[in-house]
Amino acid sequence: MIPLLALALLAAEPAPGLGDAVQALQAGRMEQARLILDAAVKAGVEGQEIDRLLAEHAFRTGNWTVALKRYERLVAMSPNESLTLERAGIAAFHVGNLQRSTAALTAATTIP
Repeated sequence: MIPLLALALLAAEPAPGLGDAVQALQAGRMEQARLILDAAVKAGVEGQEIDRLLAEHAFRTGNWTVALKRYERLVAMSPNESLTLERAGIAAFHVGNLQRSTAALTAATTIP
């Protein structure tokens, strides 16, 4: 179910200019996604959508420390979003923070 939610979040109508980044992430073209996201940040794009895409890029490229920081910021803004908690938990596991990982994954699995 969570992979379906991930696809739904990525498939949601992106802000102008971010649709290409979403497509690149979905297709596994990480370098292209990074270039698009970097350009968007330089252009001043802000908000949860780009924050989520940057977190997803870090997650998918195995940059666990950055992914954890970004997902923790997103969790602070939306504490009942199970996919964000799941991603934070997995990233925390990869950086060796088992306490944070357990807390995030437990929270992710107890949200109705």
